[in-house]
Amino acid sequence: MFNSMKTNQYSHILFLLITSLVFLLVGTGTTSVSTQFALGQKHTLMIKSDGTLWSWGENSIGQLGIGSNDPRHYPVQIGVDRWSAVTAGHYHSVAIHQDGTLWTWGGHMNGALGNGGAGNIDVPMQISTDLWRSIVSKGAHTIAIKQDGTLWG
Repeated sequence: MFNSMKTNQYSHILFLLITSLVFLLVGTGTTSVSTQFALGQKHTLMIKSDGTLWSWGENSIGQLGIGSNDPRHYPVQIGVDRWSAVTAGHYHSVAIHQDGTLWTWGGHMNGALGNGGAGNIDVPMQISTDLWRSIVSKGAHTIAIKQDGTLWG
């Protein structure tokens, strides 16, 4: 986009950062505030303000964490636990439980799940008893930082 003086300078573009969304739970008639979203190749994860974890989208190798490989076209809750952070790679998902433990599920391409070669997992699987601070995923990779500051991934 060029400015009106045609000097090849880009015009200012306004970006809106969405920090939380009010989300209507399909079929329930209730609303909830979402605190965090993660986007995989074709799946989405969301943590609600009550700490529950929800997923929807493509699910060919268990990336939704719901115990099957069936896709979901609407949000489905993953278990009953409470979560503090979530991230998604192309076909895998990673979350930090409210107790600080790290959990992964979905496709195990190139060791993305960090589970020592257990293959694809269609429900969240705890990786270790260590406590974790932050996580990020991209493609088939995940990097996580422990509470003591050491890096994993």
